Amino acid sequence: MADNIFGSTVVTPKGQFFFYDVDTPNTAEKHPKNKFPSDRYDVTMGCPKDADFSKMKAECEKVAKEAFKTVEGIDMPFANGDEKGMSSMKGMIIIRGKCSKRPGLIDGDKQRITEEEVQAGMWGRISLTPMSYMSGKTKGVTFILKNVQALTALEYENLGGASTPEDDFGDSNSDF
Repeated sequence: MADNIFGSTVVTPKGQFFFYDVDTPNTAEKHPKNKFPSDRYDVTMGCPKDADFSKMKAECEKVAKEAFKTVEGIDMPFANGDEKGMSSMKGMIIIRGKCSKRPGLIDGDKQRITEEEVQAGMWGRISLTPMSYMSGKTKGVTFILKNVQALTALEYENLGGASTPEDDFGDSNSDF
């Protein structure tokens, strides 16, 4: 394979955001506990296993066949959430997209928002472009992140453990 092969842009089914860096890249400075910062903008999300991935999978297979003449033995960009360490990923297909250029970020009404308005567990969708790669002997297809839509109006369970000061410190000051 001389050059990377790029597919057509696809959009994920509705899924939950686990990790996201859309206003600034994922760096060691931004996330000191992250052992593997990408130094890129990125989003990791989980979509229910019963969601329709047919268009995404077909586009990834098309890229693999063009780049490697086969899909057999090619790493694809879909991970089984049941095999991940986070319980919130169970029952999900995990998808990650990365890019070097800042992606667009909108809400369900297609209004621009900032990363501060997004929380882990929130529902959303991402647009991605499949791309072939070779790393040593590994051949695969990965996703380039294009744009992010956070469905801020949908109810969700916050996975980041965020709380308000009122919740953390109770309703009385008698503990002093």
